[in-house]
Amino acid sequence: AVVNAAAVLLALQRPRAAVDMLLRLDTATLHSSLPALTNLATAYLDLHDPARARQAAGRACALAPTNSAVCDAALASTEALALTLAPAPVHVVAAPPPDQVIQAAAAQIQSLSQSTTTISEADIASTLVPAWRTLHSPWPTSLSAAVIRAHADGVRAAAGPVPRLSASFASRVPGSAVRVGYVTADLRHGHPSADPFALLLSRHTSRVTLFVYYYGPRDNGPALLAASQHATLRYIDTLDTHEAVRLIAADMLDVLIDLNGLTQAARPHVLAGHPARVTAAWLGFTGPAGGLVDAVLADATVVPSSD
Repeated sequence: AVVNAAAVLLALQRPRAAVDMLLRLDTATLHSSLPALTNLATAYLDLHDPARARQAAGRACALAPTNSAVCDAALASTEALALTLAPAPVHVVAAPPPDQVIQAAAAQIQSLSQSTTTISEADIASTLVPAWRTLHSPWPTSLSAAVIRAHADGVRAAAGPVPRLSASFASRVPGSAVRVGYVTADLRHGHPSADPFALLLSRHTSRVTLFVYYYGPRDNGPALLAASQHATLRYIDTLDTHEAVRLIAADMLDVLIDLNGLTQAARPHVLAGHPARVTAAWLGFTGPAGGLVDAVLADATVVPSSD
């Protein structure tokens, strides 16, 4: 009950009240509850208190060390906030320097692509700085772009000879409904992009035929229910890359919008097959996609005119 009440307070943008609510729990209960700790970390982030947020996130990670959403995302968020609040200029000392990390990663990807073995997604993840870290890093833009390109090159190499299917699409009949698909893993209850996405689905008109391709947890949360009500919902979590590409291509989409980009839960290999007339990235990864999509949907806040 306390955890649920804290979640409601967070949704109402009352992080201080959420912290006060969670700290009513005795220490043993608080430190053994994953939802309580993740909510506490979120509340401290909202209060711009990265030290306490990191402490809570670290305890949550200790409870679920294999849960990347808890460990990597929460801890990275506290790092980003700490950088944001740090006095300017921010000096980051890396060992080795970031450019050496990227050069080594690129060399390893090139070596893998020239080998006779199949490149797996795990190979890519183990050789590269996570792409999402570039979105809040103090690195130069050119270095962040190098990370993205290395990831995208690795995705293309791992995907192998996935045929680009968009060339086979017939011309759309003038006046017919536009066929739009979204591919995502983030419709689970509590994910920050789930609620705005559910609202978006409800705003589409009859001039658009909607499809949602989902490969995340099937928790029947509000966003997943909205997808089933407003769109044709297809689960692709059990499909390999080629099967997913063929399934999506069979729906003859005008536009396929990817909501995960190059985050850890993403399946960018599907985009390498270009299973729609036009592919785009939006919402979940506000950065470049290394050529894996045709366009990035953004505004002047996400992509300043100077960029």
